[in-house]
Amino acid sequence: CIRDRGKPVNIRTVSHYGAPLRTVYFCYEDEVDIIKARLTAICTQANIAPDTWCDLEAAGSLNFFCLPPELAVQRRMDLPQPTPTFDTLEQFLAKNNIDLCVIDPLSAAAGLQNEDNAGMNHFAKLVRSMAARTNCTSLLVHHTGKATRGALDHQASRGGSRLPGAARWVLNIA
Repeated sequence: CIRDRGKPVNIRTVSHYGAPLRTVYFCYEDEVDIIKARLTAICTQANIAPDTWCDLEAAGSLNFFCLPPELAVQRRMDLPQPTPTFDTLEQFLAKNNIDLCVIDPLSAAAGLQNEDNAGMNHFAKLVRSMAARTNCTSLLVHHTGKATRGALDHQASRGGSRLPGAARWVLNIA
């Protein structure tokens, strides 16, 4: 068990065995230097050589895109529409045979005016379609709502309740 931001993280729960996954991390909250410092700290605490992730990055198996433009934009009450950034991401995933795309957090990536059911569901479908076209697993990181903080069920996410229904799998980390 290791700690990130003072909270325990069970590495075995989120481990992958076999060849390393080719991964893209689309981060809307932190600059790349902060992400890399956190990865180094996590590796150190888990007794993993920090240069392990550095080697993966150098080989093109670990890619960071920090503070990118939104993947979609929603005008008024229309459904969110993909932006050129969405198209560029999809092309990158396909060209580089990426296995896993992490989008963190969903609210910043989706470009929604509000997190209603229709907008959240449509954005989730856009990402799911991209995943199918590129054969790449997509992981959307989303925050819990204030009223449901501490809840461990799949409905704890903030915004529209259709988002958990659009997901194949929901992991709530409390």
